[in-house]
Amino acid sequence: MVKIDVRNAFNTIRRDVILARIHERCPEVYPLAYQAYHLPTPLHIGDQTVLSATGVQQGDPLGPAAFALGVDACARAIRSPLNVWYLDDATIAGPADVVQSDLHSLAKALTELGLQLNPAKCEVAIIDAAPQLAQNAAVDSIRSVLPEITEIPLHSVTLLGAPLQDASLTAAANGAAELIGRLCTRLTHLDRHTGLFFLVHYASAPRLQYLLRSAPLYKVVPALKLVDELVRETLVDITNVNINDQLWEQAKLPFRLGGLGVRSVEDLALPCYISSLHAALPLLRSISPGLLPASGVPPTLQTAIHRFSEVTGTEQLPPASAVSSQRAWDTLSATAIRDKMVNSANQLHRARLVAASQPHTAAWLQAVPVPSLGLHLDEESVRVAVALRLGATVCEQHRCRLCGRQVDQLGHHGLSCVKSAGRLPRHAQLNDVVRRGLASAGIPSILEPVGLDRGDGKRPDGLTLFPYSGGMCLTWDATCADTFADTVLIQTALEPGAAARAAEDRKRRHYSEISSRFKFVPIAVETSGVLGPATSKFIRELGQLITTRTGERRETEWLLQRLSIAVVRGNAAAVLATAATDRARADRRQQPPPDVTGVRTRPSPPPSATTGRASAKQTARQASPEFLADEPLALPSEEASAPPNTRLSHHSLPGNPSEDGGGTGSESDGRPLGLTGLRNTGNTCFLNTVVQCLSNTRALHDYILRDGRSSDASMPAAATKGSLMNTFSALIRDMWTSSDETERVLTTAPLKSMIQRLAPRFMGSQQQDAQEFLRYLLQGLHEDVNRVTSRPKPITTDIDDSLSASQKSMEAWKRFLRLENSKFVDLFVGQLKATLRCTVCGHASVTFDPFWDLSLPIPSRSGQVRLQACFDLFTKEKVLDGDEKPTCSKCQKRQKCTRSLSIQKFPRILVVHLKRFSPQERFRGKLNTTVDFSVNGLDLSPYSAGQTPCRYSLYGVANHSGTLLSGHYTAHCRHPYTAEWYETTTRGST
Repeated sequence: MVKIDVRNAFNTIRRDVILARIHERCPEVYPLAYQAYHLPTPLHIGDQTVLSATGVQQGDPLGPAAFALGVDACARAIRSPLNVWYLDDATIAGPADVVQSDLHSLAKALTELGLQLNPAKCEVAIIDAAPQLAQNAAVDSIRSVLPEITEIPLHSVTLLGAPLQDASLTAAANGAAELIGRLCTRLTHLDRHTGLFFLVHYASAPRLQYLLRSAPLYKVVPALKLVDELVRETLVDITNVNINDQLWEQAKLPFRLGGLGVRSVEDLALPCYISSLHAALPLLRSISPGLLPASGVPPTLQTAIHRFSEVTGTEQLPPASAVSSQRAWDTLSATAIRDKMVNSANQLHRARLVAASQPHTAAWLQAVPVPSLGLHLDEESVRVAVALRLGATVCEQHRCRLCGRQVDQLGHHGLSCVKSAGRLPRHAQLNDVVRRGLASAGIPSILEPVGLDRGDGKRPDGLTLFPYSGGMCLTWDATCADTFADTVLIQTALEPGAAARAAEDRKRRHYSEISSRFKFVPIAVETSGVLGPATSKFIRELGQLITTRTGERRETEWLLQRLSIAVVRGNAAAVLATAATDRARADRRQQPPPDVTGVRTRPSPPPSATTGRASAKQTARQASPEFLADEPLALPSEEASAPPNTRLSHHSLPGNPSEDGGGTGSESDGRPLGLTGLRNTGNTCFLNTVVQCLSNTRALHDYILRDGRSSDASMPAAATKGSLMNTFSALIRDMWTSSDETERVLTTAPLKSMIQRLAPRFMGSQQQDAQEFLRYLLQGLHEDVNRVTSRPKPITTDIDDSLSASQKSMEAWKRFLRLENSKFVDLFVGQLKATLRCTVCGHASVTFDPFWDLSLPIPSRSGQVRLQACFDLFTKEKVLDGDEKPTCSKCQKRQKCTRSLSIQKFPRILVVHLKRFSPQERFRGKLNTTVDFSVNGLDLSPYSAGQTPCRYSLYGVANHSGTLLSGHYTAHCRHPYTAEWYETTTRGST
């Protein structure tokens, strides 16, 4: 027997041979294959890319099939009685002279394909009890073709990786343990959700599936226990949940029976092997009927079935139609374990086990953790979700800081605490899943619909704008019922989904009066993930509608996964909200700092161009001689009138140890203040980069640092009730406070926690867009310090059309300030002028709108472009025709028009966003065009509505590197005191 290895086969096989074989055998896919392989293709090796003219392309789904077609003729030419191939791995066996001849012919045939045998990795074994001299002669004949081939003993022989004798089972299992050990070590370096996903779906039992089905590994239990213990230890490391023997019994169950799906190889060994033998029996009978006994059942199978009955404690076997199904045998085994756990559980744990066994409660475990799709959970959400599913310890006993009730180690109190802040984002995310699902089905909807108030201030959560079914619009109201609440625990322990069903009934009664006009659907999900019957039906209907629109059959499954992710996130927020945050924060301060670095203390040159996705923050100033000074912002009024070298109060920064309090902005060691690192925890580079840029905004940090607080902070009825501004101010003050540490690293976790209340989309650890975060942050800070504490009624009448353009602009700005007036408006908000001109009658109408930033398109041209070209494209006159035709106020009908933009009022600080992602839906990609912009003296006068002279100086760039799906943000910032440029680091912190 000879095991054959081909050197670097996938990268060296000739492509012309592959294309010829595909054209001959699979002509229907030849055009696709030709497009992929008729020219050299990029081969990625680490960060390097080389062009490859041979081999199948990395990641090509056709690759294995194309390779198999390429070597198919070689495989079929083998004359040895045993001839088994799996891609580039082959095993042949037979008389020595036949095998020798086959090897000689095979070497020549492979050479014609561009392939070469690798003798050093080939193996030969004698499988016949021949005399020693005959064995030696046989091996020598093989070595005449492959001189470096290795002879192995019979007990070490494997066939395509499967041991052929019981003597080699232990070695095979130990080899599997080594493989799993290496994989598990790597998984612990991933984030918690990604590591858990790969542990469940790849690195445990799934990785050994072939070995379990091809060899009776159930005979070497100690070796299998070693593999299971490795997986269990890794599960503990990844999830940070203490999983004892009892919890491990549940964790290793399949999803459908309430487990985590981290399957035990010891539990699967018998179901895998027995089902595989049953599946192979028809083939054995057709090949060699004489090998089987009269009963038709080989002794190896009888022994395995007997052992299965002993292990499971049951004589029940799958029906004859299912004996070749691994799932059927596994279900019998796993159900016996689950039933034993349920029968011995108390009421609380019985409710948990019963609920966990229901469909879709583990959908979050099956979702691929892709941050860009909103399916990625942060570290604590994963830990809490795993602990709640297994009934493990979530926290130490403590008093709920919200309501004062006792919280036990299971942490269930937070799931239904009436004052829990986590209930709000959970509810919001449930509605967001439904709304997005309807949008994917082409059904527009709105949240919090006006006009459906029941008279008590409550109204349904959402309403479709067009009929959903039966000629009626759909309206829904969502809730998340606690599976473990004292009021329903008896019912949920006996009947899965009882809490969700009761919640649906309550919703129907509450909104019974609107059922005659609308199709009302109650949406109830339990904290355990169980769906109510009406909810399950609706989600399946919605998934089918999306499938009809997209053609993707998995839409329902994906919709259920998003729903499950929303519940898990909300549960974690609710549970964690019960803790005393001040004490936890103090504990974190006592921990030693991580091995990370902060801002680079060596000044970096100012960025003259960027190829990333940038939000360039630039300071504005009307053209004047003073603008040419190094200072990036206009001087405060008192400084402008003071004599030279006069020291003023605002020159001294909090915590500056300098004795004279001079305005150098430096610490005692000469290192400038403000160079503070921000820890990157769970993809927070988008947040840290924005904060670094805002921290170097001179006018903003002067406003925050003045008197140690923001002087005009109000107590508005905003979503964050002023606490967002307090949290942000505290962070900025910490960044600009002197410290004995050479390089400091702070956490932005409190700020992220606050912004999540304003925008639940930033919950979790998925990657986010820096520009979107900046918008939410600035508007949230604005609301917290809005000088308008009692909002007047908005003016709904149109501005008098007889007014001049400048008068209209002033009136529009005055109306805006009636509602929105804060320091952030003073600094960041400008005004755009939009001119709409009818091409038929020539009538022009102008409108004025405020803006917080400008999103500039990038010209589609090769090479480098200047930022002014982006402004040219942004303000360029556009023709509105076809479906875009607006209604001309003079013609009183839709007419072809032109539309142009200009800047009526320049903000003091201008935020520019470069739109680097192309709008095509099918092929969305990043535009890597280099955009060159001036560091000083950016003249935007040509884009002013009134040709007002205006120039800006650059002081911050938020730069994105990577792709649409993943990447990293870094910042270049100009120090507001030293005028030197600094670059944030990319490892661990910014």
